[in-house]
Amino acid sequence: MRLFIGIVFDDYVIRKIEKTQYALKEAGVRGKFVGPENTHLCVSFLGEVEETEIPSMSERLSRICDKHEEFTIDLEGILTIPNKRKPRVLAMGVSDPGNKLKGITNDIVGEIGGDSKPPHVTLCRLNPIEDSNDIAKAIKDIDVKIGGINVNAIKLIKSVLNPTGPGYTMLGNFRLNSCEEFD
Repeated sequence: MRLFIGIVFDDYVIRKIEKTQYALKEAGVRGKFVGPENTHLCVSFLGEVEETEIPSMSERLSRICDKHEEFTIDLEGILTIPNKRKPRVLAMGVSDPGNKLKGITNDIVGEIGGDSKPPHVTLCRLNPIEDSNDIAKAIKDIDVKIGGINVNAIKLIKSVLNPTGPGYTMLGNFRLNSCEEFD
């Protein structure tokens, strides 16, 4: 089965991301926009994994998450992937002020494996005929920042590719270590 490890956002953050997608549509961007049910930040793409490997992988992921505290990230700016000349994807950039996301990503890739790209949240996959100059103009004035997003869990997610797009199933929810003080 096709798996990845990622971060799923709460409804408040999803609504903010949807507003950004709406602004892109209003600016004339055409493509396949990611639905709210599929919005995520991929920490490590694992690809095809045998079902028998999931229990061991889940144990390792649980141990990794126990070593890492909750942290915050910011989503900001519109990225063109792979580059501005030939954009195929529009995404939101991720700011990791304390390098906590980078730390847990390194541990996950080191212990479990997978492929880790620079962190981003995909907004849409562009139509192949989109002109890169039109895209640059469309995103130029869209200033977006969603700050202080609390990350308190990492998910193990199954991805099934369908003709209408991917479908995701959560296979595991791994809470990060909370440093709450109790009175």
